[in-house]
Amino acid sequence: MQKPNVICHEEQTAFLDALESCLSSGLAVLMDGVPQTKESLKKILKEKGNRSWTGTILLGDRGDLKGLSFTAES
Repeated sequence: MQKPNVICHEEQTAFLDALESCLSSGLAVLMDGVPQTKESLKKILKEKGNRSWTGTILLGDRGDLKGLSFTAES
């Protein structure tokens, strides 16, 4: 089950720090449908850094948090 949520950060570094923290805690982070690593996050944010990102919280069958998925808006 997925619940939509918009997450905004004024600075890209804050957004990157938050996503890296999710990864280090074992949560999945998807950007435009692609699972990310710490290194790939830096690359995709550099390439698409000026776009707004819309986030979705990924929940398991029991409502447990599985990760975050973001889509870049054009």
